[in-house]
Amino acid sequence: MDTWSAGRIALVGDAAFCAAPTSGRGTSQALIGAYILAAELAAADGDHTAAFAAYDKALRPYVEHNQAIGVHGSQYVFTQPTQEMFDALAAQAREGETEPGPEPLLRNC
Repeated sequence: MDTWSAGRIALVGDAAFCAAPTSGRGTSQALIGAYILAAELAAADGDHTAAFAAYDKALRPYVEHNQAIGVHGSQYVFTQPTQEMFDALAAQAREGETEPGPEPLLRNC
């Protein structure tokens, strides 16, 4: 979304900057966004246009970073399993593999 406000309306949380489900940051982003918006509105002395611009400038890098984390994480959640992945998992089970996470499963593919 190019902007999180129009006129005297500003969006926060999922309405403005939905985090990917795989980022684990949705609630945190909503709370942080509301906190920053409130602070910018208080500091702007009634100028909602300046407050909304400051809100966007302060929060957008954080939101974009967390959205990128979600995109990166989705490759592990939504990867279509292949026979090679199942074979690697079986080999790891035979070898007593104890490393957590998807990386050990995928390294033999």
